[in-house]
Amino acid sequence: MDVKEDDLPKWRWDTLSNNERCPACEAENVKCHVDWKPNLLWRRALEMGIMVTRPPPGTACRRCQDQKLLCLLPATRNLRLAGQLNAKAEMEATKSKELRPAKRARTSDAGTETNVQSRVLFELILQHLEGLTDRVSDLEGHILKKARLLEGDH
Repeated sequence: MDVKEDDLPKWRWDTLSNNERCPACEAENVKCHVDWKPNLLWRRALEMGIMVTRPPPGTACRRCQDQKLLCLLPATRNLRLAGQLNAKAEMEATKSKELRPAKRARTSDAGTETNVQSRVLFELILQHLEGLTDRVSDLEGHILKKARLLEGDH
């Protein structure tokens, strides 16, 4: 049964006839009540190219929803098959992606070069700090000299 928006009933739930029921409702010989709106939205999503890998909420009949079963309505068979194909395509896409090659370990030359650069940088930082300490000690000496002069004036 192919449902279009014009065919939707005015009320929310539609009761299906015998040959349109899901296998679970058919096995227990009970009426199968379906809300077609979520099924119509599911169909539109697939037509628009949106990858749907499993049935969206609300697409099952009322009995299957209540018992949390997978509803196999004949009307949604093509939608489920399309979802299974999408799921397989998604799995193949993830399998076919090549993993990035592992980073190569640094060779001894590159390691030595890196060590030399680190050592030079360390020496520059030490020289800068020594220069700062020299300046601090110069300032300290200058301040002490001024303090002595000021003490001598009194």
